[in-house]
Amino acid sequence: MKILMVTNNYTPYTGGVVSSINAQIEALQKLGHQVALVTLDFLGTKHNDPNWVKRLYCPIKFTYKKNHMAMPWRAKKQIKAIMQELMPDVVHVHHPFLLGPIAAKVAQQMQIPVIFTYHTVYEAYVHYVPLPKSLLKPLVKKMVLAFCQQVDGIVAPSSYIQNYLIGQNVKTPMAVIPSGLLPIFLPTKVKQRPIDQHMLHLLVVSRMVKEKNIEAVLRVAQRLMQKNIKFKFTLIGYGNDYEMLQNYAYDQLHLPKDIVHFIHKPPKAEIAQAYQGADVFLFPSQTDTQGLVLAEAMAAGALVVAFDGPGQQDIINEAQNGYIVPNEEKMVDIIEALLKDHALLGKLSQNARQTGQRYHPDVLAQKLVHFYQKW
Repeated sequence: MKILMVTNNYTPYTGGVVSSINAQIEALQKLGHQVALVTLDFLGTKHNDPNWVKRLYCPIKFTYKKNHMAMPWRAKKQIKAIMQELMPDVVHVHHPFLLGPIAAKVAQQMQIPVIFTYHTVYEAYVHYVPLPKSLLKPLVKKMVLAFCQQVDGIVAPSSYIQNYLIGQNVKTPMAVIPSGLLPIFLPTKVKQRPIDQHMLHLLVVSRMVKEKNIEAVLRVAQRLMQKNIKFKFTLIGYGNDYEMLQNYAYDQLHLPKDIVHFIHKPPKAEIAQAYQGADVFLFPSQTDTQGLVLAEAMAAGALVVAFDGPGQQDIINEAQNGYIVPNEEKMVDIIEALLKDHALLGKLSQNARQTGQRYHPDVLAQKLVHFYQKW
């Protein structure tokens, strides 16, 4: 098949959406499909793209809260030219705004089926836009649901998203297909690390922004110290709140830097090593609809302890590969229990590794192609 992906969000951005798109494309190409990607030109000549990435000309480039922004010039004309050149069998859009609706309209005029991955509940993120939330939230919800009705098919990355859309009376055909992992997060040989009898290695990998709720796990760390529970805690990420969270950890909670360690935006190889060195992965977000980092952590053998939320339900099997907890106190109790029961810790680690293998991109790409072929 010839597949054209369309996304507003791509490198130099990182994060779940970019990782999932890259994993999808790599797996689809491995299966012999021709895949191209249309996105925005954030950096001009500084991009280091493979030849299948098509950047739209964007004369306006700026940063907002340290994030790269770009506005395309005559995007419809540019996208139409790309589609006429490539003549894809299917167009797969990843956003319901900006390039997504433009590409969908052009594709429908050319009688090409349009698939949309509903990555998240978009109205939960309106705080990124400097407009009143009370006005913006219902407007965003209305626009996204209208877009869902216009496309030919919807990929839901979790059953939560599928059930949410069905509850909103969306009739468009859907398939639940989670995002796959990049190969670097699927180690073929996982080192059997000796479990420290006196200490647990805790890990968070996340964007450091409001909705990720990172302050909560820092308070968990403070509680662990107050109970004299031995641990090392690494927080890996980037984002608008990165410095604020460091101040919160060290200046307000008085957590020692030799126990709680922040790492800013390391290369993926270093993140993969951190997963393999962790005993327990902590996930405080209650807004993520999938939480790809959970699968990444599990693939390396780290069990997950997470607050309850939509992205946790499909992957965490209670007391088998991790735990879903209602609050900070219960998270502390679980960590303490795991330190005292190394047999349980080892069993859950092995089960977590098996769960992570379900997110192999080759398997998920085959499901995606099967969904494409319905049109």
